[in-house]
Amino acid sequence: MICGLGTGMATIDNISQVGDSLGYTTIEINSLVALLCIWSFLGRFISGHVSDIFLQRSGLARPLFVAITQAALAVGLIVIASGFPKNLYVGTILVGACYGSQWPLLTTIISEIFGVTHLGTLFNTIIIASPIGSLMRQINWH
Repeated sequence: MICGLGTGMATIDNISQVGDSLGYTTIEINSLVALLCIWSFLGRFISGHVSDIFLQRSGLARPLFVAITQAALAVGLIVIASGFPKNLYVGTILVGACYGSQWPLLTTIISEIFGVTHLGTLFNTIIIASPIGSLMRQINWH
């Protein structure tokens, strides 16, 4: 979760600077930020539902979906780093959807493993992965 949430958060924090450094206009940069937010929401909205369907129909465990979203997030980061014209749009969509999808999966996995009695405490303890991963990513970038 440190890798996925941290790199997603670092991308969210820096997408406007990346767009600016690649010569995107202000309107394009604003569109990138909007795309990131929209796809993050859609990832949150869809991933829980899709993982429920696959769990009930095929017995596929939710950690598999975390692994899939981590791999797709890595692809999104590679697309962003590739430097091709307009690549930030595709990369931003991938990173946004994958970053967003990890949150409901994380919550569901925590409740399945530990129950819901202390879900708030456990969730807030585990989400420390996001700022730790973001900090680690920022240190690596500088």
